[in-house]
Amino acid sequence: MAGHCHANLKDAANLLCAEWEKVSRESIVHCWVMSSVFPMAMSASVVSLHEEYLEVLEADVDEVLSVFRGTALRGEVVGSESQYDARDCTRAWL
Repeated sequence: MAGHCHANLKDAANLLCAEWEKVSRESIVHCWVMSSVFPMAMSASVVSLHEEYLEVLEADVDEVLSVFRGTALRGEVVGSESQYDARDCTRAWL
């Protein structure tokens, strides 16, 4: 805090700005899409404008599926036999 005194509104604003700068564009897109605030067509439009979001999402899907591969938990979490359905389920879950 400025001058090691009690926090003030400017200190709070500075902390907020510093933390906001750390939030990635992909995280913001993900939150908007997952919130279901937008109609489906608008969500698709937002995602298409931010292709890097899809790349990050697909990498996350790959990682989750590789962690669960060969485990009994996979059937409970992913709940699908086919690889295509497993990817869709995992993508929706994320």
